[in-house]
Amino acid sequence: MSVPNTPINKLQSELDLVRRYSLRASKEIHGLMKADVEAALALAASLEKKVIEADSRARDLERQLRNAEQRASAAEGRLEQIRNSSTWRAGRVVVAVPAKIRRFIHDKKGG
Repeated sequence: MSVPNTPINKLQSELDLVRRYSLRASKEIHGLMKADVEAALALAASLEKKVIEADSRARDLERQLRNAEQRASAAEGRLEQIRNSSTWRAGRVVVAVPAKIRRFIHDKKGG
């Protein structure tokens, strides 16, 4: 039993074909969108992990900076103590006297 080839039957056949195509296209689009969303979520998780690691490194570096500043401050305090000591001043005199003698001799020779 064959279906007569009427305009309505042609339209019905074309409509069925379009429905099958649209269903297949819709499934394909949803599959692609799902893959894109999953890739975006994986990228976001990866970037979040990198941000957490960078934040951790930043905290470590800030801690190291504070420690370095404390050591520098302690060293400056120690240097100030040494410069204020009588030993330091006596050493400067011992070094300064020969320099003054050399300048005096040089000035005498030159002048």
